[in-house]
Amino acid sequence: MSFSRVLLYLAQIERISSQIDKNFVYLHLNRVIKKQDLSVIKITRPPVQPLAAAKRGDSAKVSARLDKFDIAYQRFDYHLSRAVIAGFAGKTAESLNDLKLALYRRPFTESRPIYTEYQFAEICEWLYQATRNPKYRDEAVRWAKSVQAFNPWFAWPYALEARYSNDNNERR
Repeated sequence: MSFSRVLLYLAQIERISSQIDKNFVYLHLNRVIKKQDLSVIKITRPPVQPLAAAKRGDSAKVSARLDKFDIAYQRFDYHLSRAVIAGFAGKTAESLNDLKLALYRRPFTESRPIYTEYQFAEICEWLYQATRNPKYRDEAVRWAKSVQAFNPWFAWPYALEARYSNDNNERR
């Protein structure tokens, strides 16, 4: 079973958790992916937990958890999580640096349920909406223009550019 299927399976568990016994489902899930490294699942999920913790003002626990990551696992999602925590703490330069590192360590989407191109843009957009710092908006627009060049069939980069670009000609 691929990790993307495992993640989708976990999402289904959360949706129907009120109808079934979670323990039974998790035991079944552990049997299905018994020989695979479960830490990869924790690393490749979108950084929604750090975002929620940062919005609550409780990012210290998440930050402490991220501090425990071995350097080998400090990849795309790790740096997106760090960017979110730093951005909400008002450390814009640190946050932008983590966004740059996330791009350097961006994996191919292959077995991931969400395109990494979109995930990066979405984090930039969330940071801009939360902080109103134009540097995050500019980073999102710059990334959208890059994605338009190498994936011109994606619609979301054009929508993001139309929504956030300061240039009226680009917004058309």
